[in-house]
Amino acid sequence: MRGQVLAAAGLGLSLMLCGAAPPAARDPQVAQGLRQFSEGNLDGALETLVAAARRLSSDPTARDDLALVHLYCGLAYAGLDQEKAARASFREALSLRPDLTLDAERFSRRALRLFEQARAEREPAPSGPESPPAAASPWATALRAVVQVP
Repeated sequence: MRGQVLAAAGLGLSLMLCGAAPPAARDPQVAQGLRQFSEGNLDGALETLVAAARRLSSDPTARDDLALVHLYCGLAYAGLDQEKAARASFREALSLRPDLTLDAERFSRRALRLFEQARAEREPAPSGPESPPAAASPWATALRAVVQVP
């Protein structure tokens, strides 16, 4: 309920600007959590996504869905003014998908700030030339609708 009030009052996330919807997830529980998030039910989304994260954390084939879970947990925590939890979730997402960036036109300044803080907290100091980017997976392509990946 609190998440719905914050989103409705404009104090939470800038959800789904330009009519964008969350990317599709392969896991049904993750898809349910993303639906809850897109409907503004941040508390419900967190409950569903945290349960999915626990279940998926031991499945090496679920890496992309797990990154998506942590990303959206971070966004939900940011919308609920839980900055420490948001940064922790963003760090987890970035540990799975270091190439993630958030689209500044679709998310709140708070979420963007927390995401960039999480990136800075986990990035080591540059030590040499960067490795070439990995080929885009189907998940990464679907995620581009909501998140920009360089």
